[in-house]
Amino acid sequence: MKLPLLLVLSTLLTSSFARFVCYYGSWSVYRHGPAKFEIENIDPTLCTHLVFAFVGLNRDGTVKIIDRWNDIGDEWKEGAYKKLQKLRAGNPKLKIMCGIGGWNEGSETYSHVVNNPQLRAVMVNSIYDFAVKYKFDGFDLDWEYPAQRGGKPSDREAFSQLIRELQEKFRLRGLILSAAVSADATKVETSYNCKDIAKNLEFINIMTYDLHGSWEKITGHHTALYPHPKDLPVDKHLNVDHAIRFWVECTGAPSKLNIGLASYGRTFTLADKNQHTVGSLVTGPGPAGSYVPENGFLGYNEVCKETRNGLWKIYDIPEQKVKYGVKGNVWVGMDDTETIRLKVEYAKRLGLGGAMIWSIETDDFRGECGKGKYPLLNTIKNALGSSNSPTNSTGTTFTPTPTYPSTQTPSPSNSPTYQPTQTTPVSLYFGLSRLRTAPTLTFIRIYFRTTISRPCVHTAASSSNIRLSPIYSTVAHTMLPELDLGPYNLNVLVI
Repeated sequence: MKLPLLLVLSTLLTSSFARFVCYYGSWSVYRHGPAKFEIENIDPTLCTHLVFAFVGLNRDGTVKIIDRWNDIGDEWKEGAYKKLQKLRAGNPKLKIMCGIGGWNEGSETYSHVVNNPQLRAVMVNSIYDFAVKYKFDGFDLDWEYPAQRGGKPSDREAFSQLIRELQEKFRLRGLILSAAVSADATKVETSYNCKDIAKNLEFINIMTYDLHGSWEKITGHHTALYPHPKDLPVDKHLNVDHAIRFWVECTGAPSKLNIGLASYGRTFTLADKNQHTVGSLVTGPGPAGSYVPENGFLGYNEVCKETRNGLWKIYDIPEQKVKYGVKGNVWVGMDDTETIRLKVEYAKRLGLGGAMIWSIETDDFRGECGKGKYPLLNTIKNALGSSNSPTNSTGTTFTPTPTYPSTQTPSPSNSPTYQPTQTTPVSLYFGLSRLRTAPTLTFIRIYFRTTISRPCVHTAASSSNIRLSPIYSTVAHTMLPELDLGPYNLNVLVI
């Protein structure tokens, strides 16, 4: 029956909420000197979600503790899992999650388990039991990558099934389920059923970093926001903008996506130290620094300290909205507070749900660079929580084939923090699902009363309508026509 329902729709300017997911590499406890990072070094007020990296997977489907001495501890040493819980005293709202997987875990074991229904059931139960036992608020799936690196083509759908089964189990205790996914658009469709996993995940962390590195023969910035004119045709997709737009279109759920940020740089050894622009010839990775014993890698904390001491010369890459540094014949591409803020503002313009960073222990957590402790994390937190991007004039409209505003020249506004200002009555027709007035908005939440005494979500459906994604995973996608996106939240209640 298509009877019109008269609704009151409240249009409120509200403070924006954004996720900030921070990964913590637990092995950093074994680093030396100023690079040594303990859980006690974590500032629990900077992130909304903290992900402990990592646990692994056994071939029988059970969760594998990779470093029992550090993670569980013994009678002389308190383990990391218990130490993490103490962070809640500094921020009771902090969600502490556990990541399973990572690059070193590979793909073969995960493929073996998820394609077997019995082993997959063991994995689901083991992850759930692990989260409950060690008091994690949820799990982050970091399988790198389904159907790749020793996996099978069937991994794509098996991964979706794993997520569905985990989500069904996690709902019993309100646990959070998320995933870290590839940013390489040429491989995404091979690994993921995007729309399906987006429906069943709380959020998705897009790993928009490591897009270039010392495995290549020329210099390239691993977190470039946009392509470079010198990019080869096969590399035109290796930038943050392309990856984010691809995931927005493929999921139709921008509010579930987090832009990936990096607190480290990828390094090269230049063939000629006088030739150091993007696309210059290299002979291999840059040497390991004194903080992290890995060739081709330098933490932000080490580079910013050396830059302050005059050891690095920093150059802009204006086409890509990033910077690189040169020290002798070593080249590093890395974000600083300025360029990482631009990425957050970019993500906000596209309506993403937040940001994530890999990883907190290579930020300047000791405050050695003259910008206070955790300059990157503080920059991200502040940028996520402020109104620094255009609102009504350049709102992004998402349709089944998305089109986007230009983001080549970010233009932050001086708009104040959103505050409640007005209520706008409108009508909405059940069945037609069409607003007679069209205020600008970002997200729609529609509730109606039923014979049971709890609110339910009404989801309209039309293939010709604008697709808007909810703030929270408990709210289904809502389709409404002819609406611009802006800084508003709408609460629609039956009267």
